[in-house]
Amino acid sequence: MKAMRRDVVGVGLIAAVTCAYVVIFHYRAPYFDEWDLVALFRAADAGELTLARLFEVHGGHWHAGAYALLVPLAHLTRWSHVAESVVSLAFAAGACALALRLAFNFAHAAAPNTRFGPYALTTAFLVLSLDQASNLLWGFQLSVFIGQFGVYLALAALTERRLGLAHFVVALLGVGLGVASYATAFAAVPLGLALILLRTDASMLRRAVFAIVWTALLGVVCAAFVVLQRGEPHGGGLDLADLSHADFLGFLVVFELIYLGAGLTRFASDLVVPVALTGLGLAAVAAFMLARRGVLLQALAIPLGLCAYGIGAGLLMGLGRYDFTADQGGNARYISFSTAYWLGAALLVLAALSHAENKAVRRTLIAAFALLAVLKTGNCIQSAVKHARISHDVAAAAEAMRTDPLAGAEAARRLAMARQDVDAHLAFMRERRWSVFR
Repeated sequence: MKAMRRDVVGVGLIAAVTCAYVVIFHYRAPYFDEWDLVALFRAADAGELTLARLFEVHGGHWHAGAYALLVPLAHLTRWSHVAESVVSLAFAAGACALALRLAFNFAHAAAPNTRFGPYALTTAFLVLSLDQASNLLWGFQLSVFIGQFGVYLALAALTERRLGLAHFVVALLGVGLGVASYATAFAAVPLGLALILLRTDASMLRRAVFAIVWTALLGVVCAAFVVLQRGEPHGGGLDLADLSHADFLGFLVVFELIYLGAGLTRFASDLVVPVALTGLGLAAVAAFMLARRGVLLQALAIPLGLCAYGIGAGLLMGLGRYDFTADQGGNARYISFSTAYWLGAALLVLAALSHAENKAVRRTLIAAFALLAVLKTGNCIQSAVKHARISHDVAAAAEAMRTDPLAGAEAARRLAMARQDVDAHLAFMRERRWSVFR
């Protein structure tokens, strides 16, 4: 009982640190893409905001799920940026709760005689990690956390002990919410189909019906996204012509490795690829050990599904980033997605430890796990410090906007893109006393 209380306190402390950091350092002014929200606010004011407008592709993504919350939230709070960050935290907490459910189900099936505490602490540490600061502090990135929540909801529903109609409907809704918020959730479409087909505990007829409905409905959603992306006004996303380049496959492999490694060691670029390869090898060895020990595929589907989603999300981002170098895979905003891979790998290692009888194997797993945990901590510290500085600069720009119209306009342009009509947006915000003028 005491150990359980300590674990609960540990998870609570991790959540409290993340919440405090976000509330203290949230960006206090519109930041780059977030200026585009003003056009939606103005359309809503004029009664011209349509569903089609919400589903316009922006930067290679649908953000309709986030827009549906950000627009009314802005009207309710006069565009409070801390309110946006609190909502992001709520969805991150929801994703963490679902991840804890996944971890519990896996631990119960794969290592029933071990304490759940290490699984819980590892899950909370990864899902609520501060190296996601570039997403957590920026209100516009609410879309990331809604998308992650949707994917974790789908994975949790499809890996429950029984696959019933309610679980299937929840999974569909989860993926629908995910793809309507951030395009990386499309990686959950083939993954979900695979999880349905692998559920040998369900009847053949049930699996066939669920698979057909899943493919038909989400296939239509995927086709609609591809069509709408062609008319995207802001650029970004997949260009099918990129696939014809001779070096595209090599680019994608390197992008993926950098993306995975940056999830733990973005602060040390020389370690990124070795850490990614180590993580891939570690997860494979742990999965093999567990399979040899008789852990069923239905249980292994949980961590392997997380790993597959993390890898798939990276591949989708790589498909849309060929115009950049492969180093773009190390973008700090992608850490929220590679987290799924590292969570799956960590769950596999923790379960393998409980089965390892050979002392050398056990010590090797413990050493590797501890090293990767130290690297992740370094990632969190570096990112938290860096984005606290950015937050200070944004706060200074917000103060300039409030107190000096000329200097404020120049400060706003430094936080915006050339295509954005910052002067018109500032005039709207000043007239309504929104955002920095609240």
